[in-house]
Amino acid sequence: MNKKLSRSIWNYVGLIPEMNIASVKPSRLCVDTALNTSSWIGLCCQSKVLKDVDFNFQVLHQFNSWFSISRVPYPFVKASQYPCSILMKPTHGDFLHDYKLNQDLHIGVTTSHGKVIEFDQNGLHTSRSDDWTQCILITQLTDESWTEHWDQTLDQVSKQTSWTAQKYNEETYNCYTFVLVFVRCLHYTQMSTLASNREQFCAEFVTPKTITACKYICLYRKIQDGGFYVTHDYDDHVNTNLLSNHS
Repeated sequence: MNKKLSRSIWNYVGLIPEMNIASVKPSRLCVDTALNTSSWIGLCCQSKVLKDVDFNFQVLHQFNSWFSISRVPYPFVKASQYPCSILMKPTHGDFLHDYKLNQDLHIGVTTSHGKVIEFDQNGLHTSRSDDWTQCILITQLTDESWTEHWDQTLDQVSKQTSWTAQKYNEETYNCYTFVLVFVRCLHYTQMSTLASNREQFCAEFVTPKTITACKYICLYRKIQDGGFYVTHDYDDHVNTNLLSNHS
């Protein structure tokens, strides 16, 4: 996906209030309990927070009364586990550790068997599954009666002679072009109608998912850097500098 589209996605981020990580009085506290897992960023584990401090029961009770902590859903998926879907990932690296604002994004389509069909500088091809292990799920087919039609349409579009390495252009004829053509040919609900306009499809299906991912990435990096994250302002906005300056 080209840089212009990538920027159009992330331009929304600064306008959205920070994710409701926890309902906390008077602060919000997020503590890493499982950074090495892929299911969630842990929030407040008493054994970790208090393990090196000799707190008495009264202090512990006060701590518990101040903080009401909940889990943050992990926003990324493995493409192989999401058949009949449209998914997105960074062109290089992964979201949590490598991605920065305005870097290129890459989008592809899965078959009913979870194989990713993608269009890039090498032309149209089936991707290796290990290249799509940390993706944003843009949308997934919910009507199983359309599964066969999904595969047939994907096969028909893939057989078009338009998807060669020679015709690929990073800015004007890219992975996003292929996905939009496929969705239009699918004739599936409003999604196919919106696919006639690149910006409208992005605003409706792509941007909301990337905003959620951005918030999670920012939180993940804050916790990774400091072991925990505290904010005293419930209405704080996402600090996108963590995406801009991350190295």
